[in-house]
Amino acid sequence: MWQNIFTQKIDSHFPAAPGGIVLPHHMIVANEISKTYQKLAEVSHPSLIVIISPNHYEDGQSLIQTCSSCEYQTTEGNTIIDTSLAKKLTQNNIATDEPKTFIKEHGVFNHAPFIKHFFPEAKMLPILIKWEAPSEKTVELSNWLDANIPKDALVIASVDFSHYVPVEHANFHDISSYATIKNFDYQNMYDLEIDSPPSISTITHLMEKRGYMSAERFTHTNNQQFQPEPIPETTSHQFIGFFKGEKRPEKSLTIMSFGNMSPDQRKNDDGSQLGLYDNYRWNIDWPDGVTESKAINFNKWLRDFRGKEDRMLMGADFLVFNLPDFCTQKAQNGINITFCKIRTSSAGYEKDLKNWTTFFQKQSQKNNTTFYVSIDDSRNYQLSAWQWTNLSHQIANLRRSIIIGTGTNTSTPIEHYKGSLLIQSLGNFTTSPDIKKSFGKIAEIIITPGEIKAEIYKVDILNGYPQLPFKSSNKNQNIKPLQKG
Repeated sequence: MWQNIFTQKIDSHFPAAPGGIVLPHHMIVANEISKTYQKLAEVSHPSLIVIISPNHYEDGQSLIQTCSSCEYQTTEGNTIIDTSLAKKLTQNNIATDEPKTFIKEHGVFNHAPFIKHFFPEAKMLPILIKWEAPSEKTVELSNWLDANIPKDALVIASVDFSHYVPVEHANFHDISSYATIKNFDYQNMYDLEIDSPPSISTITHLMEKRGYMSAERFTHTNNQQFQPEPIPETTSHQFIGFFKGEKRPEKSLTIMSFGNMSPDQRKNDDGSQLGLYDNYRWNIDWPDGVTESKAINFNKWLRDFRGKEDRMLMGADFLVFNLPDFCTQKAQNGINITFCKIRTSSAGYEKDLKNWTTFFQKQSQKNNTTFYVSIDDSRNYQLSAWQWTNLSHQIANLRRSIIIGTGTNTSTPIEHYKGSLLIQSLGNFTTSPDIKKSFGKIAEIIITPGEIKAEIYKVDILNGYPQLPFKSSNKNQNIKPLQKG
């Protein structure tokens, strides 16, 4: 088996030796992992390989752990641990030496056979980081590594990406993950839908210190590609190398937009309202349904939609449940966006339209921004189809925009107009519990310098609660391998 894995044919090569690399530990892509190690062996000859991995089972006492006595057995012999470095890491109070944690940690041992085969003389320094390790700890660890590991060391972050959602949603999550890593956006790293934000934080800080800031994704896979039929819970993998040079920014922005919720249903446990968010975080140690206080507090109406471990709602740059009655300017990955709400009224529609058009004209002259406009049609006046078209087109004529109506219960098709995305309604996201079954839609929107595009997904609403439907009986005829790069 291993001989077959080790002899996979490669069709590309690295331009130079990377200082670090992000690789999965999901062995369904063992062949792709092997190809990467082959390409590494062509250009890199490290005396030390540092493996930074999530602590999947949250075992042991410390947030950061190492092992000075571990020995990984492979079909080609045992790997060599750099005992002195592991002990020094412990002596300097950066980590604790906890070998028991490493016994079942596949984030490390899945890489051992590849390291022994392709780099038989290299020593290993294994490091595990718990989920809740703060960014301050990762900076401290990266500083220590920079000062203590040799210049020829290869650093591997053993990280899988989006979990427990269908492939199309994993692809959406991965857009933000890749842009954040490539842009060295430390503020956004803990908002990503990945299995170890601290591991990514550590390797990016270290690569910046060492001048390896030219990050490039060379392979992108999902375990759906290896299944005969669609599966509801997939895992994605991004193979990202860090090469010598300056960072090359990736410009993209993602938004998850939801349909109607009543004011009572938007209330969180702490009395706050679901609105506009630039993150959704969950704490792995807290009970199901409880999220970190500085993000979205638990909202009972989201219970069936969040998905396993709250994964569905993580990973977007912005989430729009509702907007305040004023405009909010945001920016992410080099893209400016202005979120605004327009309320319609029967008495002042024409006046409102003129005022808003004037406002958007001024905004479009100030900065290069994309407008996200929510047209709230929920009061006693409903815009006619002509009025909606007139209002949305006037805004879109000024600047490319995302214009989504709320208040109307029936979901409507997407209109593409002059590079803008116009949706009169996504329908409902929640309903009265008395309504046994209904449906609405969510929009996953992607903005790049060249275009705005969106995928629209149906949401089943059962007794008022939304959930993402999945039919496992659908044949896997349209699942195609993801493109490289």
